[in-house]
Amino acid sequence: MDTKFDDLNLKKLFKWFDAAVVDPVRLFATPFHIVDAVLIESSREAGFVFDRARIVGAFERYLDKSKIEDYDEEVRSLTLEVLTE
Repeated sequence: MDTKFDDLNLKKLFKWFDAAVVDPVRLFATPFHIVDAVLIESSREAGFVFDRARIVGAFERYLDKSKIEDYDEEVRSLTLEVLTE
């Protein structure tokens, strides 16, 4: 995975966008969990690092469980409509 940290090369990017007022902020998203011991070094290499566990953890704090139940029921209802037609 650490070979992917430089996939977004800002020097190459500036060839296309040379009118930037400020340097872009680098972000790195991965479906794999990055352990805390590696996170700091990964952030230095790749910018802001978002892994699956941290994304879920961040949103879970603000989650309104009742909305998920409503959404779940709506998906079930739509699925049944599609299957019965």
